[in-house]
Amino acid sequence: MSSNLDDVSRDDPRLNEILAKYLQAAESGDPIDREQIIQTHPEYADELREFFADKSQIDKLAGDAVGKGSIDAPTLPPDSVTRLDVPTLESSASVTVAPRPGTIVRYFGDYELLEEIARGGMGVVYK
Repeated sequence: MSSNLDDVSRDDPRLNEILAKYLQAAESGDPIDREQIIQTHPEYADELREFFADKSQIDKLAGDAVGKGSIDAPTLPPDSVTRLDVPTLESSASVTVAPRPGTIVRYFGDYELLEEIARGGMGVVYK
């Protein structure tokens, strides 16, 4: 069985650009018609369908893992973000409550988080 991958490499910059635009639109909450994207770029139809199927499966699994139907983190109004300038991991049993979502943590265990250096798909790097 021949695949469209024989004709088009997964490292094709044009395909990567299409996927990047899709992900940016999804992240910003813009409505996205996946079928329209596939129809607009028929040369990448197989790759796009495979990507969309994988993304749907990952979203479902991640949503199930956190007990919701979506992996989107809740958005909090800017005034609800609080600062936590005390260590978050204490050795005493008195600390039993995790910080609320949206809390800016300055300490993590024995480490003080000075600033964010970089952010990516695998995590966040702090100085």
